[in-house]
Amino acid sequence: MDYLVAVLLPQLLHGLVFGAALGLLALGLTVIFGLLGVMNFAHGELYMLGAYAGIAVVGVTHSFWVALILAPLLVAALGAVTEIATLRPIYRGSPCTASSSPSAWRSSSARARARSGAATCAASCRPSRARRRCSG
Repeated sequence: MDYLVAVLLPQLLHGLVFGAALGLLALGLTVIFGLLGVMNFAHGELYMLGAYAGIAVVGVTHSFWVALILAPLLVAALGAVTEIATLRPIYRGSPCTASSSPSAWRSSSARARARSGAATCAASCRPSRARRRCSG
């Protein structure tokens, strides 16, 4: 009985939560593609930035509940700015180009922050690399 409560039940709950998160991610990608006709590769990076924003808000306010409210709002604002500034002007182009450039900037800067190497971020945050990779 101790094994069931101490090990099996937490792993079962973790699996359900992780599966629900993957389902929401897939559902979001499907809705974006269905409504806009653009495959948005930046979707996952916005989830990653939501986690970073949540950690940052918890670090500042020391409250999980405040972070639970503020982090999605911060990421929604960043997503709106990304949509207006970078995606709308290039929707008429290649769908891969439309979403992989902001995605490449965010993922490469997150990798650089994780390694604490600012020089690699400056060298790898070029939108032309993502366009070449998708179109060629």
